[in-house]
Amino acid sequence: MSVTFTCPDAPSEIRRVPCDSPDLGLECTEGHRCGYCDDGWMEQHVTDCPEVNFSNDNTRAILALLQIAPEVVGSLTPSQIPAVLRRCMVVVNQVADRAHLVFDTCEEPRERRVVVNEDGMPEITTGPRIIHGGNTDEDTLRRLDNIQEILVYAAEHGYTVAWG
Repeated sequence: MSVTFTCPDAPSEIRRVPCDSPDLGLECTEGHRCGYCDDGWMEQHVTDCPEVNFSNDNTRAILALLQIAPEVVGSLTPSQIPAVLRRCMVVVNQVADRAHLVFDTCEEPRERRVVVNEDGMPEITTGPRIIHGGNTDEDTLRRLDNIQEILVYAAEHGYTVAWG
């Protein structure tokens, strides 16, 4: 799952453009459709508002840094944005505020448990393999820069910033 940050009030339009098989290089011709469109055309959302998409974990981390409740669905009104922009500038300039988010790639140990199968016999199973890709300070700064770009755009135009 992921979370998109944007300004829903910003002007936008939907354009129909020839299908490019979402840049996958698939052939999309009459009689041989790519599977991404119905008729050789696709809809493209066009806006001048910056948007960014983060994983749920990265969303919660960035929101916590900005002292916003770390929920994966939320919004900021135009009157709240200046304070969040100030906090963003502080966090960008204070390494200590971001240091706890830096970690190396790691793998969570698989959960092992005993279950009883349909024959009534105990069976040992393991949970899914989960690998966390790590996070550098540069990753965090890049995400803060993305959020700051949206906040500045919203402040300049009087828009709400929403995520979900």
